[in-house]
Amino acid sequence: MYGFFRFLSLFSVLSIIILGIVYQALLNWAGRFSPDINTYIFVCLFFYVLTNISYYLIMDSVNKSPESFVRNFIAVIAAKLFVSFLVILGSVFIFKGSEVQIIISFLAAYLVNSALETSFLIKNIKNF
Repeated sequence: MYGFFRFLSLFSVLSIIILGIVYQALLNWAGRFSPDINTYIFVCLFFYVLTNISYYLIMDSVNKSPESFVRNFIAVIAAKLFVSFLVILGSVFIFKGSEVQIIISFLAAYLVNSALETSFLIKNIKNF
């Protein structure tokens, strides 16, 4: 459990810094399609929680049975992708007129959080 809290603290700091930089880049790059701050914060918090849950489930399964890592990793990542798809689909239908901003926010947050999660997983899986 200590490893998860260490991941949580380091992941929190890195995701805030990187997602802040990405938001500034989106403001400059996307122009009129750049997401508003409320949408971006909601999306970032959603992926923050989702990534922490998936990391915990993957590391918990590795601690129980390292042989089943690949199967559990693929199952958790597929579930994460499916939940993300359902939320983005629901958000696009609910918030008409801001579809592009929502999709850009989801793409940025998904890529950043997945990259951070994968880098932490690779680092911690090498220990087994």
